Amino acid sequence: MSLLNPNLEAFLAICEAKTVHAAAAKIHLTRTGVTQRIRSLESGLGVTLFIRTRKGMLLTKEGDQLYRYCLRAKQLESETMANLRGLENANQIVLSITGPTSLMNSRIIPSILQYAKFYPKMLFNFKIQDEHEWISDLKKGKTDIAIVPSNFVPKEFENKPLKPERYVLVGPHKWHKKDLKNILSSYPIIDFDETDLTSFNYLKKFNLINLTNKLRHFVNNNESLVQMIELGLGYGVLTEEIANSFLKNKKIVLLNEGKYLENKLSAVWYRRTEPFKYWTALLDSIN
Repeated sequence: MSLLNPNLEAFLAICEAKTVHAAAAKIHLTRTGVTQRIRSLESGLGVTLFIRTRKGMLLTKEGDQLYRYCLRAKQLESETMANLRGLENANQIVLSITGPTSLMNSRIIPSILQYAKFYPKMLFNFKIQDEHEWISDLKKGKTDIAIVPSNFVPKEFENKPLKPERYVLVGPHKWHKKDLKNILSSYPIIDFDETDLTSFNYLKKFNLINLTNKLRHFVNNNESLVQMIELGLGYGVLTEEIANSFLKNKKIVLLNEGKYLENKLSAVWYRRTEPFKYWTALLDSIN
């Protein structure tokens, strides 16, 4: 059962299937029937929703706004049906959560998996990414919750401050007796990518930036970054959660022990007028 207007169902089907033919098959209508529904919708709204291309039906700016509305409406529909029937008797509810690799792997996903034990009907879509698309995905309806640096939080969103990430400066274990000033002046930094300024921010905080040679390696994968540090190709910063296991195995060593850089974080989501019990419990599980 769908609570969406039939015209919106046809619109959503084209958004997902990309062609009128595929959309018609998906919702069991003729192509003419789907086309008529879209024309009726466009006429009622006074806008054009699609542009026909060789690659299929592309959304206009107005169509993209309506698509985001439909995604939120479908989510509310799932929540409403769950509330009416009781979650244990409802259809599966899918929740999507996005955030940076280190935090998602070390804290967010483990916390939510503990929560999931109490809500077996939940399905989760974890989108782990470090390309700073978190807020964009939230605005486009591609995710329900985004984990972001606190200074990224737009005013229109609800948010919950989380425990800050703590970054430490590390090098290969074989450097455990090396002088820090010699390391900074002799070896390059290893960072995630060109936009990653965390290492520079750490060095600035402790007045070490003027001692560095500013050369950098880049690798957009935490495991590979640790491997490069372990081999002695350079030094860099890691979150405490990631660094601890490698410190215990003596693959890396702290270069500035007891000194860390805090990265304040928040969970953000679109405001909900009447949050459901499972939603409140989910937010409580994230810290």
